[in-house]
Amino acid sequence: MICASDAASVLAGTLDAPHAALRAVVVIPARDEAERIRSCVRALAEQEGLSHDSYELIVVLDGCRDQTATILGDIVSSEPQLRLHTLELPAPRGVGYARRAGMDLACSRLLACDRPDGLIASTDADSVVATDWLTRQLELVRDGARAIGGRIELDPASVAAPTPAAWAERERRAAERVRALRIEAPPEDAVEHHQFSGASLSLTAEAYARCGGLPVRAALEDEALERELRSRGVPIHRSSSVKVRTSARTDGRAPRGLARDLALSDWYARRSFSAQDFTLARLLEMKSSSVGLVLPTRQVAATIGPIAACARQLLDCGLLDAALVVDAGSTDGTVDLAEQAGLVVADEGSLSSELGPARGKGDAMWRATRALESEIILFVDTDTELFGQHFLLGMLGPLLSEPDVQLVKGTFRRR
Repeated sequence: MICASDAASVLAGTLDAPHAALRAVVVIPARDEAERIRSCVRALAEQEGLSHDSYELIVVLDGCRDQTATILGDIVSSEPQLRLHTLELPAPRGVGYARRAGMDLACSRLLACDRPDGLIASTDADSVVATDWLTRQLELVRDGARAIGGRIELDPASVAAPTPAAWAERERRAAERVRALRIEAPPEDAVEHHQFSGASLSLTAEAYARCGGLPVRAALEDEALERELRSRGVPIHRSSSVKVRTSARTDGRAPRGLARDLALSDWYARRSFSAQDFTLARLLEMKSSSVGLVLPTRQVAATIGPIAACARQLLDCGLLDAALVVDAGSTDGTVDLAEQAGLVVADEGSLSSELGPARGKGDAMWRATRALESEIILFVDTDTELFGQHFLLGMLGPLLSEPDVQLVKGTFRRR
């Protein structure tokens, strides 16, 4: 096994030979984690049902500039029975590189004591594993598991915990991912949850060597490893009995990962709106900008009627200041229906005609914006069935009620 860094190779040559009872090595990448590393390591020091000779820790210091290394030294002094090694990278290389360096070293040590079924486990420095975390995984390995994803729970006491709405959004997405996994995952995979990520992932030394090591990425190295395992036919056991509690912070250093997902869920929760929140009376009261509506059409006689009627109603009450139907040569009566509703209709080619023929729907919509003088412009498809005012009120509401919102995209379900 080739180590991922010179530092890992140097450390491998300075460590004592692994203990004959070694069954698991835990890898923890850390960068400036002085606030959290103590809780992380303490939890690993207190694993139940295992002797300290049967497992060891490798903490990879990824260019730390704070007191993380000092704290680890204090722990070693106070817990002499704990087998803890530190691998220090002189400059930050990213969590993927750091985890790879530690896992390479772990694999070398397990194979050196003839433990191909030994466990290379990894967690994050902002996580606290359950007291039976290693025991549960070793039991699964004994029963045939070769790669394990633990159940990751968020710490509700985190200082920067997301809003309740963001928690709910995260749970909704998790349920969707479980359903997708149960359809997409190979039949030999055990899917008790959807997670296989850095806060709790493990695999045997044999499986790790078979994959050629952890793929090095700036972020999402866990997803790259999952793909590699699948391509090599190594099943993943996502077990709910293997538990980790991790920080719910949204300021992670990696460009992708849990912290980024939480920040996204938080943003999505704060920036999602329901049409039910915006009545016509409320929008008329809030309105301070001119509003135009663009309706691109092409052979939509079957659906244009209710949409055109709705636009006419909102024009008459003053919520809309203009409505423009941009037609792409319809021959089925679309134009007649729009004009009967009292809407202005323009052939797409007649708008900005100096630019030549319109080149598709997007070009037609852009040309329509040049023909309107409205400060806010709504675009609505005209092939939508069961159309109602709520489509327009729901999109316009955030633009009128939230000064910093400049773009709204409606959502819908296909039938």
